[in-house]
Amino acid sequence: MHRLDQDTSGVLLGASSREAWESLFAQLSRGEIAKSYVACVEGRFPPVAEISSYIGSPYRGAKKMRSYPNDPGSSSRALLGSTSCEILAHNAGLNASLVAASASPARRHQVRIHLASLGHPLVGDSLYGSTRALGALVPASRKFFLHAWRISFTHPETGDAVTVECPYAPEIAWPL
Repeated sequence: MHRLDQDTSGVLLGASSREAWESLFAQLSRGEIAKSYVACVEGRFPPVAEISSYIGSPYRGAKKMRSYPNDPGSSSRALLGSTSCEILAHNAGLNASLVAASASPARRHQVRIHLASLGHPLVGDSLYGSTRALGALVPASRKFFLHAWRISFTHPETGDAVTVECPYAPEIAWPL
């Protein structure tokens, strides 16, 4: 139903039939599927932050997406996305914060772009402005730490509200 960036871990939503896929795709299109992430960002993040922008690129298959404050028109193929964030923890010695982010509808690179737009790129995400490497923060071989930890949707057959969580391993090298 959707994808995660190469270095992003966590939960993915799939469909087992064409009918289920169509139902879930409609929910995705309407922004009715809630996606929550945990990210390790540079600096001290504020207690809460929200950002909305149009996200897109004029080039099909572009490696880097762009954020536009206003609708740039059809040539950029940009779609509106909103991200709400709150700080979970801060490590002054590492000058990094763990942030919870909820994205609607979670466009390509949306969380990465929005956190960078707020002045807090993901540690190690050089594509969106980080000048640091994860190094000892995360022992796994990742460029950055972004984890899709929760997704909520309406079950396509039963109509029940479903929430699936994928807790992240204790990868971050400081206590929460």
